[in-house]
Amino acid sequence: MIYYIKVTPEVAKRFCNPVLRNRTKDGNILLWMGDLNQVPGDTLKERANYVGGALLTTNQANDEYWGYTDDLAGCYTPDYFGGQKDNDTPDSEATDKGSEETSEDDEADGNNKEKEA
Repeated sequence: MIYYIKVTPEVAKRFCNPVLRNRTKDGNILLWMGDLNQVPGDTLKERANYVGGALLTTNQANDEYWGYTDDLAGCYTPDYFGGQKDNDTPDSEATDKGSEETSEDDEADGNNKEKEA
């Protein structure tokens, strides 16, 4: 079965020229399976996890490319690829899909902490 790996642009720069790859509607890049051959891991899933990516079937990748889905697969930039230190393997809700909601929640929490201090 053919899979695509959705990664952030920062990660994609390490493996290919992102301009030559497909960009999803949320600004991330779709890599090919062969792009991850140099990544540690025995399976494609392990390699995708190493780069903070999400495995997508052909249909899922097509839907993400054209913006036909509201259920976007999440990906992130691991700290060893230049991501933030506190961005350890997020759960499915703390991904790029929910980054706007998360940032608003974080700001609200930050405002409360400032008021308490």
